[in-house]
Amino acid sequence: MSKKEHIFFLLGPETGLKEEYLQTLKQDLTKTHGAIEEEHLYAFEDTFSDVLPRLQNASLFGEHTLLLIHNAERLSTQDQNLLGLYAQNPSPSSTLVILSDEIRLPQRLEKLASHHTREVFWELREDQKARMIHQTLRRSGRSIEPDAVELFLQMVSPVSSALIEEASRLAFFFPEGHTITEKNIERFLFHSREENVFTLFAHLARRDLEAALECTSALLSQAEAVHQIIGGLLWQFKRLLMVMRLLKERYGREEALREAGIRGMGFKRTMETALRNYTLEETQRAIVELVSCDEQVRLHRRELHPLIFTLTLHRIVRHPRAARPA
Repeated sequence: MSKKEHIFFLLGPETGLKEEYLQTLKQDLTKTHGAIEEEHLYAFEDTFSDVLPRLQNASLFGEHTLLLIHNAERLSTQDQNLLGLYAQNPSPSSTLVILSDEIRLPQRLEKLASHHTREVFWELREDQKARMIHQTLRRSGRSIEPDAVELFLQMVSPVSSALIEEASRLAFFFPEGHTITEKNIERFLFHSREENVFTLFAHLARRDLEAALECTSALLSQAEAVHQIIGGLLWQFKRLLMVMRLLKERYGREEALREAGIRGMGFKRTMETALRNYTLEETQRAIVELVSCDEQVRLHRRELHPLIFTLTLHRIVRHPRAARPA
């Protein structure tokens, strides 16, 4: 393996394809070196100097070391300099993977990346997402109408791995040979017995914190990633905010819902509930809380994500209520 192949920069927001690349890399390392020891460094929590001796002396421990540096855009100047020094003579017994959801890194790191393997995983285009849904359903013997694809894409995370997982779950609810319609999508999202991000939003719309926390626990037990749940809630709170602003501009209620892309009786009923229970200011605050939560879960270790998310739900539901117009 050349010096260049000991250091990888994997950037961009498409975490599904990035994870596939990473899994292939791990398989290749295992074939070449046998057992590998995987370690993680989280910028703002750890420093590169803490793990540098482990990288440099990996051969003493017998196993090949794979170090993943998360949120690389947050690395301190000191860590960036140390990383540059290490890259001049990387250990043949270690592989370093620098990860970021950003498409560009600070200048020092970009200069370093130009001498090593650098891959950017862009967010999928709408036609790519639609094709992925069609292909997933076709493999299971189902098909889907164009309007249903459009609605489905509005309501699930845009990350490829989440799209495939949700499309596979959708197929399970309908018999082989079935063509999935827009009404089927609504029934799947709002009336299936499985908890999902839309049932979670329905609990939040009622300000039912206990039910929201139970739903969150169920979602996490299904191996749902917290950042995917946050993305789904953000989409719905932003739609709620859009409806509120349209109503202030004297749109009729049905017209406002239609303009905001709220389709299906189940989703409309949930939005009506949220309109009764949240003011415009509270909705804006909920969006700010979720954006902040998303940033925090990307900065901290995975085991802390449920706690960070739970505290966010508490702040959204139990924030002192704003005065309402009579």
